[in-house]
Amino acid sequence: MNPEKHVLIPKPTRQVDTVYLAWVRTQPCVVCGARAEPHHVVTRGAGGSDYFAIPVCREHHDEFNRGGNALWGGRYGDVWRHVAETLAEYVAEMREEATGGQDT
Repeated sequence: MNPEKHVLIPKPTRQVDTVYLAWVRTQPCVVCGARAEPHHVVTRGAGGSDYFAIPVCREHHDEFNRGGNALWGGRYGDVWRHVAETLAEYVAEMREEATGGQDT
């Protein structure tokens, strides 16, 4: 009997943040600056976190879904850089809102 065949691997718990997604919807597309919607870089079905969502317009969202990370990244820059920059901007705005603009 091989015990490895009977090891259960839990499905990752998805991080959900509706406030963050609402904020992403207020941001311009990272490519063209048009009105945007959240694009989950790692799909929700694959356990992707809402924090891996970036603002992209419908056109660039569809392009990403057709071509994937490699094609999209080759045209518009590393998608994970876009994730990091989007999160950094969100944190900066939330910090400013929480502190009233006072540096802590």
